Amino acid sequence: MMFTQSEVYALILGSKWVSQYGDISLSKSANTALDKIFTVLPQEIKNVIDTISLRVGPPAIESFTQEDLTDLRQAILNKNKIELVYLSANNTQSQRIIWPFAIGYFTDKRILVGWCEKQNDYRHFKTNRIILMRILNEHYNKSRTELFDEWKKLQLLNPVSK
Repeated sequence: MMFTQSEVYALILGSKWVSQYGDISLSKSANTALDKIFTVLPQEIKNVIDTISLRVGPPAIESFTQEDLTDLRQAILNKNKIELVYLSANNTQSQRIIWPFAIGYFTDKRILVGWCEKQNDYRHFKTNRIILMRILNEHYNKSRTELFDEWKKLQLLNPVSK
């Protein structure tokens, strides 16, 4: 397989972004992938890698580098329901059963998106406000794609975050 110079730049920039903004597990995986990519690149591309002007800044919040969302990603993959104890923006705790289906990685936050059984609606949860998470042995019956598509349609109709 051969990549164009632009494709290599995209792979490197994307991997560096994940390295900076991914949780600890994804960050390590991005660095490992970068190492593997570098070993198979032709020498003429390796020679210009350090001169690439595309850079990724450090994460806005240092604690993101220590956050590990591996179990949450696994729960999403396996369609496990999760029980959360969550601290809201007004510092009140709530307990919820969520059907998690997506994690958004942003420069200043990470957002878990899921169907909330308590609210009977889609909700967004900042991962740094999750006090306790327990993966349940119970699975939700909708596909992740179906949940995502339904959520996306609702976001287009009402873009205000809940």
